[in-house]
Amino acid sequence: MRAVVLKDAGLAKRAGQFAWLSIDTDRPANEAFNARFPSTGVPLFLIIDPKTEKALISWYGTASAEQLGRLLDDGLAAGKPKKPGSPEALLAGADALNVAGKLTEAGAAYMAALKAGGRSWARYSRAAESMMLAYELSGDRAGGTRAALEVAPTLARDQSFVNVMRVGIQSAASEVETTVDGSKQFAPVPAHLAILKPLAIEALAVPGGFADDKAMIYSALLGIERKAGNEAGIKRTAQEMWDFLARAADASRSAEVRSSLSGFMRSAAMDLDDVARMAPIYEALEKELPQDYGPPQALASLYLQLGRPGDALAAYKRAYERARGEGVKAAQILMSCASLQVKLGDRAGAKASLDQMGRLVESLPEPQAARYRTQIKTLLDKLGG
Repeated sequence: MRAVVLKDAGLAKRAGQFAWLSIDTDRPANEAFNARFPSTGVPLFLIIDPKTEKALISWYGTASAEQLGRLLDDGLAAGKPKKPGSPEALLAGADALNVAGKLTEAGAAYMAALKAGGRSWARYSRAAESMMLAYELSGDRAGGTRAALEVAPTLARDQSFVNVMRVGIQSAASEVETTVDGSKQFAPVPAHLAILKPLAIEALAVPGGFADDKAMIYSALLGIERKAGNEAGIKRTAQEMWDFLARAADASRSAEVRSSLSGFMRSAAMDLDDVARMAPIYEALEKELPQDYGPPQALASLYLQLGRPGDALAAYKRAYERARGEGVKAAQILMSCASLQVKLGDRAGAKASLDQMGRLVESLPEPQAARYRTQIKTLLDKLGG
């Protein structure tokens, strides 16, 4: 979003209408903001009323410049009077429930607005996407599946359709929850998949849009093939996913965009039994993004998977140098270093990493600090104090 959408020239005219603020939720200095406006994922867009300091609109996930423009319009209109019972009033009510974290109720309220507005309503697509995002964040997979079954066929085949089907197919892939031997199991409803799977494949064919949204659709389709035990389907879907992402990465001039796709590429490579093909991709990203801890951290994990623990430890250390001042992320990387050093028998190195981590943890808010203190104690006990 930052690398592409927020740089769109079409949004430049909106600059003076809003005071723009970007929040890094991992930084301890932003804990007060995080507590007031908790985030369940990134990217999260909030439109906040400067008078009341309350959020008016909440949007989780990607959005095109056009979609973001519609959200901004809705934010500006949020405080204006609306005719009771009108689609706009119902949409505003659904947005208020969404902001308040009443996500299942918000999903039902968005559906009411959609039915009141009808397919020709100017806010139909936006309301449909907001509804699906509410169901996604609520964890209500059955609700998300039902909503997709009702709304997806009515949408134009554009980015909004892709967003709706991303949530719809993810929900349908694990719609039914059961417990087997004390552990949760999730399964699809075949009749629902019969309708939504072809629509998800349609969404993959929509021109343009965000590659990571389509990658999540591919991931859901892969999950469906795995649950069915369809090895041929797994290989076919993984190859299609890899080819799509490789083309998207090659076409992008942004290293940030390529980095955002790399995790999906790794998933496809694993299903193709060739995860080693990711090494040159992560190595190139580490050079292209010298301030980003993500590529060396991912490279460390990959090296471990490839049986190269020494290279993994070196990559973790490089990742930590880039993550200094990042609070939780820095602590996580130090814990990875210490855990690997324990496995390698490097007692002095492990203790040094844990000592660094102990000092860092004291700057973190509770209960995060308490959780990491417990992890530090567990590793120190393994080292004998």
